[in-house]
Amino acid sequence: MTYNNLSKYVKQIIHRNWCILMAEPQLSKILDVIPKFAYRNMQNLKRRLCYKDFEMNYTSITGNKLGTVPCYNCSCCVDICNKKSFVHPINGIEYTIDCHATCRTTNVIYLATCTEYPSFYVGKCSRSLKERIIEHKSEMRCHILTNALAQHRKDNNEKHNFKFKVLKVLVKSIRLGDITNKLDVVEFKWIVRLNADKMPGLNTTVTIKPLLEFRQKQYH
Repeated sequence: MTYNNLSKYVKQIIHRNWCILMAEPQLSKILDVIPKFAYRNMQNLKRRLCYKDFEMNYTSITGNKLGTVPCYNCSCCVDICNKKSFVHPINGIEYTIDCHATCRTTNVIYLATCTEYPSFYVGKCSRSLKERIIEHKSEMRCHILTNALAQHRKDNNEKHNFKFKVLKVLVKSIRLGDITNKLDVVEFKWIVRLNADKMPGLNTTVTIKPLLEFRQKQYH
C-alpha cells in the first residue's frame, strides 16, 4: 500500500480486529496469519516531474553492463539477445555494442536476428523496445506481410523466431533536436553499415531522405 499519515492507523485497526475476520468460517479458510505490511513511496513533485528519469535509470537488477539485457519483468525478456557483440554473417566483421539497454529502453536502433538462418533486420522505435517486440510478434502471428519479419517467416518456416538487441540508444536533449528524425538518420547509417537492404538482410528499402532533412535543419 502507498504510505501516508494514516498508514499506521490502518495497520492498528486491522491487527485489532483480525480476530473478527478469523471468526467468519469462509474467511478463515482463506486467511491464515496476521499479514505483514509493505509500503511504497507516495507521489511527490520530483517523481511527477522526473518520471522518465526513474524509467531510464532502472538499474537495480540489470546494472550498467554494456549490451542489451532482460529487464526480468516482462514477457519479452526471452526474446532478448544479451551478447555484447555480434558478427556479420557475410563479411565476418565483429561489431561491439557500446551502450546499455533493457526491454524498457526507449528511442533505440535495434537488430533482430533469425534463430534459424543468418537473416537480420535493422529497425528503430521511439517507444520501449518491448512494445516493438510485442508488435513484431503479433504481426508475425497474424501474417501481416508488410512486416519484414513476418514475410521472412512465411517464406521459410513458421518455427523461425527472432532475437533482439539494441545497437544504439538516443537520449533526448535540446541539442539533439527532433528525436524522430535523428532515429531515422541513425537507422539509415546502420542499414548501410550492415548492408541490411541486401540478403541476408531483411530491410527492403533504404532512403537518404532522413539524412538530407537532418542536414537541412542543421544549416537553418
